Amino acid sequence: MKCFYHHDKDAHAVCKHCSKAICSDCSVNIDGEIYCPDCFSTVIEYQKKYLTKLKIRYIVGGVLAAIFFFGLIKDNPGEAMILGIGLGTFPIGLFAMKNSPNPYVPITYEGLGKLLLIKWLIAFVFGPIFAIISIFTYMKTSQTIKNNEALLEKITCR
Repeated sequence: MKCFYHHDKDAHAVCKHCSKAICSDCSVNIDGEIYCPDCFSTVIEYQKKYLTKLKIRYIVGGVLAAIFFFGLIKDNPGEAMILGIGLGTFPIGLFAMKNSPNPYVPITYEGLGKLLLIKWLIAFVFGPIFAIISIFTYMKTSQTIKNNEALLEKITCR
């Protein structure tokens, strides 16, 4: 079997995603999974979309925090601080919880309402913690994207 990209070379692996035969020059090994350059660029694009969605959550959270903080600072500074932090990190908390398993499948609208209230309460209370964790995740993912783009450039130049 010959490489999909280099027709003069023998293939040594098969892409996990698209099942193209690829040689050792074209293959990218990520945690034991082999990808071709096309599928690897798709992985990079997915990582970039994740960071873009996270940036949007940071912006929305910052706007919410500013609105509540500056709107209430004259009347009650302590309340303004708590609401600003809580509502500012609420979108990040929801973003972090999007993959959390549901404790049950709501059968009624009342059950759905309870589930949403529980998730929103957890996002509000634990939002600051999720925000701190997401900052480190953001930095790690942006570094991974840089490394992956450099690796893809190295592979495509062969």
